[in-house]
Amino acid sequence: FEIPLGLLVGGIEAERLLVRFHRPVEVAGRLLVRPPWEAPRPPLLDVEIDPGMAFGTAQHPTTRSCLVLLAVLPVAGPVLDAGCGTGVLAIAARRLGFADVTAVNFDPLSVEATVANARRNGVALTVGRRTIGAGPLPVAEVLLASLTGTVLRALAPALPAPAPRWVIASGMRPEEVPGVHAAFAAIGVRPVREVREEGWSTLLMERG
Repeated sequence: FEIPLGLLVGGIEAERLLVRFHRPVEVAGRLLVRPPWEAPRPPLLDVEIDPGMAFGTAQHPTTRSCLVLLAVLPVAGPVLDAGCGTGVLAIAARRLGFADVTAVNFDPLSVEATVANARRNGVALTVGRRTIGAGPLPVAEVLLASLTGTVLRALAPALPAPAPRWVIASGMRPEEVPGVHAAFAAIGVRPVREVREEGWSTLLMERG
């Protein structure tokens, strides 16, 4: 069966309500995610995001927790941002030194926002539309997926072999975590760390 990537994003309505309150967010002492009307803060790595009509400004705990975990990963590539929203995770990955980053989403507004934000930040991304179960996803060493528990469970078996070495998965409520654990364990990826914030869970998982 097919599930649109990015159509069912955890907390999307809350994120859209927060867009008008978009403020700079410092992440792990390394990154600054900011709207265009705020200034950079060197030496923090700068990620300028205009949310437009898409999800992902680092205001919502799902996005923020993904960034916190991404900031401490060893740099290895390639990276796949599945359900990319505004492209914030993919752009942050480039800023952190990941060289080969692909961002995909079912929603054309998200694809458009990701392309625009990549240009705004002067970073190179491969961006495209994808649907789980309809066509292959690229092989990645690092998977970033801020979706929902339901979509994450469908995503795991749709990933090509070999499975990613690292997975950062978000958009779940805590009660959905065991099901996501099971789906990724079936492809050899197991949990390392869980971050809970404001009723949302984000998982760091590792292959092997």
